Amino acid sequence: MKATPGRQSRVKQSRDGKARSPIDTYLAAQPRNVRRTLTLIRRAIHAAAPAAIESVSYGLPAFRLNDRPLVAFRAAKAHCAIYPMSPDVIRALADELSAYDVSKGTIRFPIDAPLATTLVKRIVKLRAAELMPTTTRRSTGGVRRRAPSPARFGTRPRS
Repeated sequence: MKATPGRQSRVKQSRDGKARSPIDTYLAAQPRNVRRTLTLIRRAIHAAAPAAIESVSYGLPAFRLNDRPLVAFRAAKAHCAIYPMSPDVIRALADELSAYDVSKGTIRFPIDAPLATTLVKRIVKLRAAELMPTTTRRSTGGVRRRAPSPARFGTRPRS
């Protein structure tokens, strides 16, 4: 799904006339202690990937980079979570994440004990590095194309 210019500007107006992003709307619906924790996470993500675009994906506040999902986060009843969108990132930081409840694609932490901002920045930078285009990729999307075989078309080479 390609992003359109209008997609980035889907911003609601607040009561004071200032623009509100979808993440602002999500955070406004959260209790104060949750909002404080998620705001710290959001700021760390912005610091690590200033070019990332805020969005909402599957109901989660998310960030996109190069038109691909970067990370997402959310609040639950008893914890908050960050979704790096890549099990490779979680594996690379396994030692640092050992104090948290971690699954294949989720890092959960208590609401009153957010992840360290340096750790969030490392998660985001590792994920952003995965999303950066590489110069070694082929223009065919990595699939080698070969010339069709004459046998496939029922013709034989001339002798």
